[in-house]
Amino acid sequence: MGAGYNETMEITNKNLSKGLVTGLMSMVVVVGTLIAQVSSSTCILWWFEQPKMPEKLIKRD
Repeated sequence: MGAGYNETMEITNKNLSKGLVTGLMSMVVVVGTLIAQVSSSTCILWWFEQPKMPEKLIKRD
């Protein structure tokens, strides 16, 4: 098994690393999407539960 075997192993290693990078990037996208969804939902809930501002704090010109 000469140079042909080494070339085949290099191609196989490149394909494995591409698959690994693609898998990791997919996981990053899923986690980012979940964080964005949770934070937007939390923002809406906070907006509905926001307390009224006390009259003493309102400045009138």
